[in-house]
Amino acid sequence: MMEQKSSTNHLAYVDSIRALAALYVVIHHMHPYVDKNLSPALFKVFVSPFNYGHQAVDLFIVLSGYLLFLPIVKRPEKAFDIKMFYVKRITRILPPYFAVLIISVLLVNNVFGGPSGVQLTSSPVSLWTILSHVFLIQDIANTSNNVNYVLWSISVEWRIYMFFPFLIWLFRKYNKVIVALSLTTISALAMIAAKAAGWYTSFNGISLHFFGLFALGMLAAQYGFSSNSKGKFLFKKAPFYLLLTLCLVIAFVLNKGTYFGDLSYMVSDVFLGFAVALLMAGLTLGRSRQLLSVLQYKPLATVGLAAYSIYLIHAPVLELINIIVMSKLSINPTMNLAVYYTLGFIAVMLASFLFYKLFEQSSIMLTKKVSKAFDDKTGKIVKPVVLNAK
Repeated sequence: MMEQKSSTNHLAYVDSIRALAALYVVIHHMHPYVDKNLSPALFKVFVSPFNYGHQAVDLFIVLSGYLLFLPIVKRPEKAFDIKMFYVKRITRILPPYFAVLIISVLLVNNVFGGPSGVQLTSSPVSLWTILSHVFLIQDIANTSNNVNYVLWSISVEWRIYMFFPFLIWLFRKYNKVIVALSLTTISALAMIAAKAAGWYTSFNGISLHFFGLFALGMLAAQYGFSSNSKGKFLFKKAPFYLLLTLCLVIAFVLNKGTYFGDLSYMVSDVFLGFAVALLMAGLTLGRSRQLLSVLQYKPLATVGLAAYSIYLIHAPVLELINIIVMSKLSINPTMNLAVYYTLGFIAVMLASFLFYKLFEQSSIMLTKKVSKAFDDKTGKIVKPVVLNAK
């Protein structure tokens, strides 16, 4: 294992990956606003490479499993406090989520929905849409496009959080590789069953297979940071770049084809999940020092600190730009693309920074206060319910 000089170095490369994924999603979601008369040459260079926004969500899910399992891997002797986990998730994730939900509903009801609307066009927002988001079932109800089309993934990830203590128990009790591979297979089969039952299983739907991707992230943390020298030795000797390239190629081919019908994207997601898990474990173990040094670039890592805010707020901002600015301009397709890639990008970053300062930063501080209150040094608020490490 490559020794980390500090936790800051570790967080730097993780935050940089989150920054790149969030910024990629932003550019991806500019594409519906791009003039359809853009020249094929420009489209191929500036638009086509950003057609894989859904795959960025795959990366976020694997990263989530990786990061949440890290404290457990680093301190296996410590009991897992279930109550503290859920309180911290609630204080960290939900305040910014409900803030952007309120903002999005107000914008859809009062600004969006007119003839210039491209993506957020359902006005007024129905009570069912609001309730489905309040109870975090918008992915099942297929209502995210009615208010903020990125929020479907929040409900998917929240559902995984509900089962996280059980996943920890499985990882501690059984062989971790077998558990991760089994969860990946079972969750994929569950998606097939859900589709057969008539559930909404599109790329922004229930996404049960994300349980498998989350488990792969946990496995990456296990091999990257645990004291299991045998597992590390095997991983270090594995053909890292060959496996990574193979998984990426398979994911790309499956995403382009229809080999598995409407669920081809799901199988593609699974292979991309393997690739991201390999990447995270590889970075931790020093298999790519050059890439690690790039990902520790401080400005990029700083952007990653606000990745959640960027992800939450960018869709309403892009729609605002479309309605307030772009619909009033008569410019050629090339200039249209240039304006979105400059003005649109700058506007999203400014709005994200403001949203981060107003909502996400306060939720981070609240989470830190909760953690401190639960710490043994200051006394626990309540008697914890724990999962023993044995």
